[in-house]
Amino acid sequence: MAARIVAAVAALAVLLIVAPAAGTETESVEERRFVNAHFGTCLEASSFQETVEGAPCSAEAGDYQIWYAIQSEQGGPMQIINKATGYCLEGYLPTVLQLPCYGSSNPSQQWKPVPGDGGAVAYENLGYPGRLSQGNPNWFTIGLSTAPLGPEGLWVK
Repeated sequence: MAARIVAAVAALAVLLIVAPAAGTETESVEERRFVNAHFGTCLEASSFQETVEGAPCSAEAGDYQIWYAIQSEQGGPMQIINKATGYCLEGYLPTVLQLPCYGSSNPSQQWKPVPGDGGAVAYENLGYPGRLSQGNPNWFTIGLSTAPLGPEGLWVK
């Protein structure tokens, strides 16, 4: 029951964060999964720590594998917020964490989508050099990669 209350409060907080002020443009908010194009794993927030990992896509993971991609302008940078925790995806070289959201004032929580092969997308972090990437399917670690773009740094819906 407590987990449901936390999830409901987190979802409400996300909606309050992205609700536009009167007279401003509406932001684009997309609820989605991020699936690694190479390993087929889903980006998953931890329920008990700051870590983010690539885990088997599963309905049992619930909202820990669901993210809000929030973009203020088409093709511009976005914030990526976990539905279950309400925390933002933050680049922190060489890793990626989920931490409290600080809006556009924190470039480490801003991600620029870059089109890749076959409709997949890479996400470049604006605060630290690197792209959202899963380095190894066996330890599920998500980090920032500065290596040439390969399929482990591409994501699909």
